[in-house]
Amino acid sequence: NDDSLISFDLFYNSINDYIYLSPGSEFEGEYRVYNYLQQNAKLYGGEIHLNKQTRFDWLKYYSSLEYIFGESSDGVALPFISPLTFNQVFNIDFGSNYSLEIDFIAKAKQSRVSLFEEETDGYSVLNLSGNWMTSLLGNDLNIFWSIDNVFDKEYYDHLSRLKTVGILEMGRNISVGLKYNF
Repeated sequence: NDDSLISFDLFYNSINDYIYLSPGSEFEGEYRVYNYLQQNAKLYGGEIHLNKQTRFDWLKYYSSLEYIFGESSDGVALPFISPLTFNQVFNIDFGSNYSLEIDFIAKAKQSRVSLFEEETDGYSVLNLSGNWMTSLLGNDLNIFWSIDNVFDKEYYDHLSRLKTVGILEMGRNISVGLKYNF
């Protein structure tokens, strides 16, 4: 129906003289040295997205699944290629200008890695956010909040260059904001 959208995208890129950052075998103290390399490469994959307004006016959801495959012309995996990723978002509209968003992200283990690149375990995180709109002195007032990584999950993202020195992704983070238009 008019309230739903599905999209499916496939891509294939053959790139001559692809320049990329690659983990090297050397270290400066405890930090790995990265080198820029250049060679022919292939990047391909796909994405599927679904936006859906449910039969309940107050509930919408968004789902996506993405996969990327990258390799050099000699068949070696390219570094820093994101693993299979799933994202599920629910938007709940409570009326009276208040809404809530529930965002679930899951990434698979990335075991197809380049030379000197570390594998990364899969993980999932839950994020919550809310928004309340009202009026103050005749102007719009927006009060919003978010809790990222609700369960304080310890994980490394495969695209992080800090994982090699043991620096995790952000733990639970709570923020509150106020926006007043005048």
